Amino acid sequence: MTITRVPTALKKQLDADAAMAVYMGGRPFRIYEDPYIKQFISRISTNTYTPPGRHLVGGVLLDEAYLAVKEKVDTLLQGQTQPNFVLDDSLNINSQRMVNLSVVVPGYGSFFIANENIGLDDLDTS
Repeated sequence: MTITRVPTALKKQLDADAAMAVYMGGRPFRIYEDPYIKQFISRISTNTYTPPGRHLVGGVLLDEAYLAVKEKVDTLLQGQTQPNFVLDDSLNINSQRMVNLSVVVPGYGSFFIANENIGLDDLDTS
């Protein structure tokens, strides 16, 4: 028996996995439109799977992945007895000084929480 397409349930899971690979790896939404990536996926799936396009990756799949990651991170944070936070500063697009706050989840990386425009305020605690 020759499979000519991926079953619907598997296609949905593969699309979700493809989208998660984009988000968690900081890759462009259009990565699966690259001809070399298309050729690779076509060969390993024996022409049965077509990954999602940038509009799907940047649309409904983004929303679904965000909710899945948020739920997982929230659960992991609730289990932390001593959460680790990262505080740093940077400039925004208008060259204003910003303080950025993130939380580090072991095994998952750093997740942004908030930022604040501090302008010319002094952050020295002494």
